Amino acid sequence: MFHTNNNPPKQMYQGEAAKALILSSGLSVGLFSMAIFGGCWINDISTLQEFSQGVSGFLHRHGIGQDISTIIDDNDNSQSISEVFADIDK
Repeated sequence: MFHTNNNPPKQMYQGEAAKALILSSGLSVGLFSMAIFGGCWINDISTLQEFSQGVSGFLHRHGIGQDISTIIDDNDNSQSISEVFADIDK
């Protein structure tokens, strides 16, 4: 009867939201990890213990949180994890 001026797209855009979510999640994780590892590289932090001491010192300087050493001492699993990492470093 009549022809419309609006032609529907020939391609369906069903998977675009999932692709956008995956891309944005990947970019966010990548940038966050680059910031963490870059900060560790700049401050010459090479072990998990040095990292926890640095974070603890930062929190104490700014008055945030509680003493991290008491949390680590209370947790038995962290001691066994530290032993595993110490064995790996040898």
